[in-house]
This record gives sequence, structure tokens and C-alpha cells, in this order.
Amino acid sequence: MAMITKHYTMPPCTIKYITIGDLDKQLKYVDLEPEEIQRGEVLSKKWAGEVIRSIVLGTRLYPFTWSKQKNTYEIKVNGVTKRVHTKNIDSLQRCVAKRMFENGEITIPKGTIAIWEYNESLYGKREIKLDGLSITEFESQYEELFNEVWLNYPLMIYEYGVENNYLTPQQETHLFKIVCNNGNQMNPQQWRNPTVSAIASAIRQDARLNSIELFKIDEVNDEKISRYFNILNPKMEYDEILAKLYHFLYNGVSQAGGKKGLDTMYDDPNFTDDLNVHSSFLSKNINLKTSADEVTTFIQKILEDKQYKPLIDKSYIFSLMFYSFLHLDKFGAQSKFDYKNLKKQFFGLHNEMITLTPALKKLKVEATPFRDALARLGVSHIKLIINEWIDKLDWDKDSRFQ
Repeated sequence: MAMITKHYTMPPCTIKYITIGDLDKQLKYVDLEPEEIQRGEVLSKKWAGEVIRSIVLGTRLYPFTWSKQKNTYEIKVNGVTKRVHTKNIDSLQRCVAKRMFENGEITIPKGTIAIWEYNESLYGKREIKLDGLSITEFESQYEELFNEVWLNYPLMIYEYGVENNYLTPQQETHLFKIVCNNGNQMNPQQWRNPTVSAIASAIRQDARLNSIELFKIDEVNDEKISRYFNILNPKMEYDEILAKLYHFLYNGVSQAGGKKGLDTMYDDPNFTDDLNVHSSFLSKNINLKTSADEVTTFIQKILEDKQYKPLIDKSYIFSLMFYSFLHLDKFGAQSKFDYKNLKKQFFGLHNEMITLTPALKKLKVEATPFRDALARLGVSHIKLIINEWIDKLDWDKDSRFQ
């Protein structure tokens, strides 16, 4: 039976009317960039400039959406610790555009003309061209106009939550994903990312925000370089790889870790607060993060010397993920593995399974069944991958994968 998510009436929402001049005071206790909305994408100067143009021309921005929290908590902003009591749901890019303008990183775009009823009496002309002006130039040259269209620009804030009645994690997720960001172009993993839950937090922390060793990305001469892979993480690719591992450890081969499977896992209320679960697949109680850490550590040890780094794309990563799982499942995480010989074994056998045989070449197929399965990762494909590994390792058949 499909799991039905229950939706409850939202807590009261206070509507605040402020101006841009008041915004910094309001932001003092707001977590502007909670981990749920961090996507690792930098706001472009062009887009930010258009936000500034919209403001000075009087176009009304959508209301900001914030969530008051039951308890205060600490965050770090530019290395400085501050305590907050409100979480931003939707307003980050507009606030960043404002900050970029105030910091002198952007100017008002060309073609911006401000018309105000007092322009002629103050400046001798009806139309004021603001092309390319910085915020300091705008204020010094047209102080009254600056005060009117910038400092006094009206903003609206929807602030959910009152004492003893705050948004639940599921309600915050609903606001993040459905109400405020439904029109944004996002891939499935970016769509899952704002989920407010223990499982979503563990995945985004380990894959991206505070990366574990396997997913580290270094910056060399202003270029981002993955420490162990030949792929980077611009669209949360690492997040999805780790999410698929979590899904497999929990579900085994009873369900594919595709979009539907991962969406269901992220929305599962059992993972809202912790990651302790009974895995029927493993026939024991596990902590998903602990079990995933064992697999990712095993993978990292295999790749540690970076000999094969140019080869390590998603197909190699998934093949190594199942190879690592099988060893940990058979021998236990406490075993002392000979990673040097295991590395040699993995790459040798993996290469055999992805190389077309003369018979397959005659059939004019483009990939071996093993390689094709790594690209698809449906239930039948995962079974094929694991069984081929078991055959190559010359181990006994495992009924769980039949």
C-alpha cells in the first residue's frame, strides 16, 4: 500500500510590512541560508542586477517567507557566530542581490530610467537615467530619489509560527518545495534537497555541505577538482549517489532507487528525526548513516592512491559501491582489508565485465549487460550487477539477489 503523507493546518502567519531600509534589522536573527536551501549555485551578477532594476523601477517583489523556530540556534556567517530564531524559506536570492549592490559588486543595469513626480523640481528633468550607477553614486547624485525608490521600497514578509505553534519539518518542506519553489527549474535531486529531515540533512552534509573524504572537492588555481572522481557536483550529483546508497541499504532490491524510490525515502516520516531503522533486506537494525559511512570509507580506501581517477565516473562509482557492500556484508566492517589487492581485483574484474566479448561484438551491441545495468540501476539491473560480482568473486549465490 502506498504511503500517504498527512497534511495539517498551518500555524498562524504574521504579515509584516517593512522597507528595504529596515531589512537588515529584520535579518539580524534570521538564518538566511539554512542547509535545506543551499544548492551550491552562485547568483549571477546579471540576474542580481535585474533584481535591483526591478526595485528602483517600483516592480513589487514576491513576499519573503520565513519560519519562526521553537528554539534559537547558532550559525556561522563569514566566520562569525550568531544566534538566530527564524529560518528563511524563500528570500535568499533577493537578499543576496541587495547585498551585492550595497557591497559595490554590481551596478544598476543599462537602460534603467526612473520617473518620479518630483524629478523636475529637484533635478530639472522628468527622466533620470540610472545606467551603471553604483549605490554610492546613486545616493550622492540623487539623494531624494534614492531615499524614495530604494530605502523606502516596500517589502512584505510572511512569517509563519507563534508561541507553541510552529511549522513542522513536513510543513517547512511543503513551503520550500511546493509553495515557494515549484516554478524553479531543478533536477530531481535538487528538488529533494530542501526536505527538512534527518536523512536529507545527512546526505547533503556528507555529500556537499561538509563533505566526507570521498566527496571532497579541492580548489586549485581557482579551478574546482574532485579529489577522487572525474566528475564534479554542480547539480548535486554526489548527493544523488549517496542517496542511492542509502536507499539500497534500506530497501535492497525490493525497490529501485530511481526518482520515485528516492522521493519516497526522503518523504518517509520514519526518517524525519533519526536514521535508526530495521532493514528487512539486511535482517537487522541499522543506522543508515553509519552503514553508508562504512561503504564510502571502503570506496575511498580503494581509490586512495588516485591511480585510476581519470576513469572514475558514475558507472565506476556504482560498481565499486556494490563491490564494497558485498565485502562488508560478507566479512564485516571490522575486518582488516588488504585494499591494495582489492583495488587490483576490482579494476581487473570490472574491466572484464564492461569489455565487449567477440560474441557480443558480432551482435553489434553497444555495451555489455553489466555496463548497461550500471547505467540503468533498476531492480533487475542491480540484481544483475551484484550477481555478476558474486560470480566473478567466485562466492556462493545469495538468495537475496535472485
